[in-house]
Order: sequence, then C-alpha cells, then structure tokens
Amino acid sequence: MSARLTLFVAFLFSVLPTTDLRANDIPEIVRKAKPAVVEIVTTDAHGNVVTGTGFFITSEGLLLTNYHVIKDARTVGARTPSGAYYPFTGEWVRLPNVDIAMLKFKANDVPYLQLDSDAQVEEGERVLVIGSPEGLQGTVSDGLVAAIRENGQYVQITAPISHGSSGSPVLNEQGQVIGVATSMLIDGQNLNFAISSGAIHFAMNEWTSKNSSAKATPESRSNSTPLSDHTLAALQQLVIDYIKAGESANVDQRIQFFAPVVFRFYEHTNYSRGQIRSSDQQYYRKWPVRSYLPIEGTFAVREDGDFAYVTQVFSWVVMNAHQRLSGKSKLFCTIHFSADDGMEIVGINEQRIN
Repeated sequence: MSARLTLFVAFLFSVLPTTDLRANDIPEIVRKAKPAVVEIVTTDAHGNVVTGTGFFITSEGLLLTNYHVIKDARTVGARTPSGAYYPFTGEWVRLPNVDIAMLKFKANDVPYLQLDSDAQVEEGERVLVIGSPEGLQGTVSDGLVAAIRENGQYVQITAPISHGSSGSPVLNEQGQVIGVATSMLIDGQNLNFAISSGAIHFAMNEWTSKNSSAKATPESRSNSTPLSDHTLAALQQLVIDYIKAGESANVDQRIQFFAPVVFRFYEHTNYSRGQIRSSDQQYYRKWPVRSYLPIEGTFAVREDGDFAYVTQVFSWVVMNAHQRLSGKSKLFCTIHFSADDGMEIVGINEQRIN
C-alpha cells in the first residue's frame, strides 16, 4: 500500500472516535447502516467463488473485512444491495494480530460506517449484525452480548451468523459499530464472535506507527502486471465479440465464450452453460431485436495471475413489437487463462450507467 494511503489511514485513525451512527430505533439504525455494507465476492486460483461481507469506513472506498475472507483470493469485488459493483484497486493491508484486512476499492462518495472504540460494551446489551450469510445480502440479525473475551479482544454474541457473515459490522442500540463478526462454533448454538472495535482500533494504530515512514513496505497485492500487446488485443477482441454476439438470434453465439460454470454477480449464483442458454432464450424471446455497440476508449483490464479483470462500456437498444429501450451499460468480466492459452469467462456482471 502506498505511503499516501498510509498517511490517510493515520488520519482516519485520528478521527474514528469523533462520530458514530445514532438512531432512535432499530429500523432507523438498519436504514442508515445497511447502504455501507457490501458483499465481498472473490475467486481463488481454481476459479471457485467465495463470498463474505465487508463495510466501507471512508467515503473513498476503504473497506474492512476479515483477512480470512480474502487471503486466498485471486480476484476481489464488492457488491452493494442495490446491485452496484466496485472493483478492487489492488491495495490492501493485513492488520497485525487480528483477523482484519483493509482494502481499497474504486469508489467515491459511498456511504460508510465508523468504528467506535470508545463505546462501552456491556454483557446483556442488544446488538445487530448486517451481512450476507450464505449469500443472502443485506440480512439483519439481532441478539445479545453474551460475554467479553480475552481482555476485550473479542465480543461473544448470540446474534445468528453463518458462512458469508464474516466481516459483518456488529452494532449496538445506539448504532455504534462495536465489532466485526469473525467466527462461530459449529457444534454450539449461537456461539458467535466478533473482533472488538477497540482491538481493531489498536491494530490500526500499531500498523500506522510501523508503516508511517517512507521506507515501510506493507503487505500488498497488485493486479497491475503488464500484459503483452498480443494478450491485450486478444482480451479486447474477446469482450467485443461477446458483446456483439448478443445481436444474434442464435443463443449459442454467446454461450461459447463461457466456462462450464459461470458466476453471475448480479444474480449472485453460479450458472451452467445450459442454465445460461435457458435464461438468455427467454430474454431473446422478449426482445427479438437487439443492438449492442462497444464504446471506443472504455476498455480496461487488470491481470492477476491466471485471471484478467476486464471492463467495457457499451450502448444498447432492445425492441419488440410494443416497446423500445436503450441506454449504456458497463460490462465486468472475469476471464480465466487456460493452460493451452485459451480464454473463457468465469464471472460476469453488467451495471447500467444511464
């Protein structure tokens, strides 16, 4: 992570306790906090999709989640309940002695939460957890503080959490973020744990102190490995061909670009080629006339080992006998490079931009 971001985190640390999210009732707390919570979607070296939860702590896209959510990831993205998708910039740090990572996403003016290390956490008080258990984005659960463990390092809670909840903010009845959900005991009932905001705050301070000099080299992951001109051209042509194939009456013209299993971010599920064919056939019947035009100068790509993360903006028009729709959308593709130098789409998302 850059020295600039190190200084920014230092500034963030200095102001974290100054404000908190307060509301008069639980629905108001949820209404204010929920937009800042995102689903973390990752793919590993084998193309497997793993999800978790995170939440923005600045309006510029700095986010907290559990380190174990992203430690094996080759690609990382953040998806909001409204369907917006934020790409990972490649900058991240693991905080010392806690299962917490800070990641920077390409985002501006996003809703965010602030840790409150000064909040007085008491056993028996009510808490809320907002996360994406089992991929069910924006799920709210409540419970009590069951115990405070290891000298305040962990808060044991009874609020239910499941796989996918890791990285969720834990809030008290004043709307203060008092911890980050991190684990559960499988053989127990509602034996769940959060890393306390105080412990995270202390780790942030320790990390900032160690990395405040220009010589500091924190752990980072970069997706900016240069690609050859030949590979760049091939990737761009693949994406353009995929977009234009949507004009064909033959649904298989697009199917050929996909891996056997594809993750559709906007539906949060894995689709087989057969399922994609069935879904697209319904769309083609509804909109028998379709026109797609990639917009020049909007192609962008980042490489990460065997994967490339590609974006392309395109304009579109779809029509049937009764209706005509048009607009612009941004296509996000996760493309896998196979051993034989082939390329296939393993993850896809589209975001309408007007």
